[in-house]
Amino acid sequence: MRKPLLVAVASFSVLSFASAQGVNAQEPVTHEEVSTAEQELREIQQKYNIEEVDINTIPEEHIIKFDSVEDLEVFIKELQLVDSEEVDTPSNFLTVSQDQPFNSLAAAAATKYYDDSAKMDWYSPFTGWGATSLLQFKRITFDYKYYYAGKVKRFKSDSITNIVSDIYGVSAWTWTQSGKGNSKISNTPSASSATIETDGFYTLGVTLNGFTIGAKLPGTIKRTYDLS
Repeated sequence: MRKPLLVAVASFSVLSFASAQGVNAQEPVTHEEVSTAEQELREIQQKYNIEEVDINTIPEEHIIKFDSVEDLEVFIKELQLVDSEEVDTPSNFLTVSQDQPFNSLAAAAATKYYDDSAKMDWYSPFTGWGATSLLQFKRITFDYKYYYAGKVKRFKSDSITNIVSDIYGVSAWTWTQSGKGNSKISNTPSASSATIETDGFYTLGVTLNGFTIGAKLPGTIKRTYDLS
């Protein structure tokens, strides 16, 4: 049976997750239970490709207590879900335009390219596994070049660079991007868009029946930017 989470928030940081039973009972954990928890955690590590890190590098407020391996597995699956583009939460798209012509070696083709950069911020609360909503936001920034096809702005092919993703706000883990990120440009007669995707990992502490490890969980942040 899934137990509800209690999320304690001080200022803008999450102090901990804990089940209601775990908070109230405070029953001692036996050596046998700790050994069983260690074995279960090792199996979860292999199943979800989780890298172990030094628990001493994890802030206390980022150590999450689980009462069962089933709860931990549900949490991992929900944490790794990629945001749906169809969510009803508000998204804020900001473009910082530089409008500086880019003179390429193909200038003879008479196409002018322009440098630009974009920032996407959106509300991405973690509400799964019985948790109250965490005021978590995600961000992707990138640079690109564009040109005009008539009156329509279009991304220049293979011009998206310097992709950076981040998670901020109230969260119980940290996000670290790995690699340069990927992009896929889509053009229609009246519009141009780019889907940006970055891989990385969530870092947090995991406690299961008295056994605790630092963990890096693989994840993905993905969003589509409409050029206008």
